[in-house]
Amino acid sequence: MNWHDAANIFPLDEEHIDELAEDINENGLLIPIEILDGKIIDGRRRSMACQRVGIDPDIIEVDPEDPVAYVVSLNLHRRHLTPSQLGMIGGRVKDIYAKQAKERMKAGGEAAGRGRPQQGRGNFPYPIENAGRARDAAGKAVGVSGKLIDRAVDVLTKGVPELAAAVDAGKMSVTSAAEVAREYADRPEVQKEIAEKAKFSSGRDDYLAVKEYQERTGIPLQHCIALVAGETSQSGNQTERFKSGRYTASDDDLHRELLADVLDHCQRCGIPFAKKTLFVQAVSRCLRAPQFDVETFKSRVASNPGLLSKQPTLDATMAGIETVYNYKAGAASRLAVKFVVDEAMRKRSVSYRRTDSKNP
Repeated sequence: MNWHDAANIFPLDEEHIDELAEDINENGLLIPIEILDGKIIDGRRRSMACQRVGIDPDIIEVDPEDPVAYVVSLNLHRRHLTPSQLGMIGGRVKDIYAKQAKERMKAGGEAAGRGRPQQGRGNFPYPIENAGRARDAAGKAVGVSGKLIDRAVDVLTKGVPELAAAVDAGKMSVTSAAEVAREYADRPEVQKEIAEKAKFSSGRDDYLAVKEYQERTGIPLQHCIALVAGETSQSGNQTERFKSGRYTASDDDLHRELLADVLDHCQRCGIPFAKKTLFVQAVSRCLRAPQFDVETFKSRVASNPGLLSKQPTLDATMAGIETVYNYKAGAASRLAVKFVVDEAMRKRSVSYRRTDSKNP
């Protein structure tokens, strides 16, 4: 018996089918398999387990008004899923609704004959012509943000099946998978290689630390890779190590947690670009300077958020932070932020070079 499209919203866990088959063989099938239009809508694993032990399963027919919502309602609380896995489910929800909307619109146009096409939406919940609304509705249905749905759609439409499977299995975050899908959209072999490595590397604490930090903070992935490795967010030499399976997380999480706290504070104060690349880099650099007082900066941002604006370069972003930091400060307490930050970064660079020379 075939599976209903709505049933495939949730990835199929085949790992413990044998155990389920043994249980059904001993105790019988306790929960009937549900079908809609002659296809299984709930009970794929139970059906497979019954086949393995030669048992004809009990079957009941259902007729939900919205098959997709029905499947989500049945399965969402049965499983312990990460935000990335929920995002993938939401991406599939959006895809099914979009296809249904196109079919309804086409049917409406055909019914209108040669006259003006009708929309033919009927009771369709998420109109295809409003993709943003459909995205947000899909996110709400599974409990994640619309942006996470967008990333899942990138994985599903631009990524190879192995990449989607890695996210479904909890081996990659949807954010990192989406970046891989976009960056290597025309190189499926690279996508497959990265997905294959994720099977073995993402189970390590180092990779899980990056995944958890990125999903918790919303900081762009490339910065999370550097930060979890103990470096300033601008450092890019950890990315290749991350992709090649040679990545190591740092035990010292003080800098990255302090950065996350400051960025969250700025976001709450109404700074819309608080988690964007240049601002993340600038604040990360500032926190490396011992003279830069975090509480002073947070207080000034809270009092004068309008003084910060999105800038096109890192230097301009640093200048904006210096303006806010010194706003209405007396001459004795003013801080040359860019100067002390540049000096702190120079000392860190010298320190790293000395360390590298001792460990060739």
